[in-house]
Amino acid sequence: MLRRPKRIFQLATKQQIENGIVTPPHLCSMRVMPWDIDYNLHLNNASYLTMLEYARTEWALDSGTLGESFKRGYTMGLAGIAIQYRREVGCFQRILIETRYVANDDKFFYVEQIIRKANGQFVSRAMTRIYMINTKAKKILHPVVFLREVCGYGEDAEFVFDYCKGVLKDDLPSRLFCELQDAIGEKTLMPQTV
Repeated sequence: MLRRPKRIFQLATKQQIENGIVTPPHLCSMRVMPWDIDYNLHLNNASYLTMLEYARTEWALDSGTLGESFKRGYTMGLAGIAIQYRREVGCFQRILIETRYVANDDKFFYVEQIIRKANGQFVSRAMTRIYMINTKAKKILHPVVFLREVCGYGEDAEFVFDYCKGVLKDDLPSRLFCELQDAIGEKTLMPQTV
């Protein structure tokens, strides 16, 4: 039985909004294993990406949005990721990954993920650009449709969309993905927005 989705895209408090937080973070704890390290005996860069994907999947499962999306014939796609590495993580160390939805534009959702060591030390930060696709129509789902149908916002979906689109202006997701877009060019194989 599928759980009814929680409202993971909750409106933040005024103080959280002032601090740039749109949603509370989802926490995922992991331990670095020997197969995750490289010849320098610290977490391999490719393993970071795997762990971030696992944390995003857990976020979607825990919120109920993944099950609700599949039920409606929608699936999630990764359009890009920008990551900065600041501190190494050794074998068997525990890390915490904070995942939160921070913004959207007319096609994409932007998800920020911060990796910290168990003692709270900052390790890495990633900004992920995600799209939702209607698998039957083979078209990208507009964020308002996703917020209304899957996240249960109903009439508030437009407000949440407009608010989160405003967050994107002059903010980190915009800057990171402008650089990424310049690097790969405008040509994409993405379907058109519904």
